[in-house]
Amino acid sequence: MKKLIKPTLLLLASAVVFFLAACKSPNEKTGEKALESVTGKDIEMNEAGDVTIEGNGQRVVLNQQANTWPADIPSEVPQLQNLAIQRVTRSEMEGTITWSVVYEGASIDMLKTYNAALKAKGFKTTLTQTPQGGNVIVEKDGLLVSCMVSQKACMISVQQQTK
Repeated sequence: MKKLIKPTLLLLASAVVFFLAACKSPNEKTGEKALESVTGKDIEMNEAGDVTIEGNGQRVVLNQQANTWPADIPSEVPQLQNLAIQRVTRSEMEGTITWSVVYEGASIDMLKTYNAALKAKGFKTTLTQTPQGGNVIVEKDGLLVSCMVSQKACMISVQQQTK
């Protein structure tokens, strides 16, 4: 299977997401100029907080959605129950859609719960756990799902190939 992500653009996209998360209500032009000066890429930001990054013949679109589970995540990917979603980010790049769902108030026990939920959906899982946290990863049919848990937070990342 071809690589699901390009490391440079993923790093750039992550920097943009964290920049936007730090700004309560970024001014479009100020945010664009600040990000362009740091990244050296052409960046467009609209009033809704959507960001488009273009450079080196590639285009990444980031969309910071509300704090609800995205309706367009494939249905076989389970949600974590009884946790508040803090932030959802969606990006599209070169035939891959990536969603990141950040939960607040997670515990390490949630990792075992999510591992069981993935197995119940038919995924073969790889679980790594330490006293401070851990992760569970699955890959099947162009779909990559990972759940990373610490003592205070949890993030589910989903990557789906579209081409």
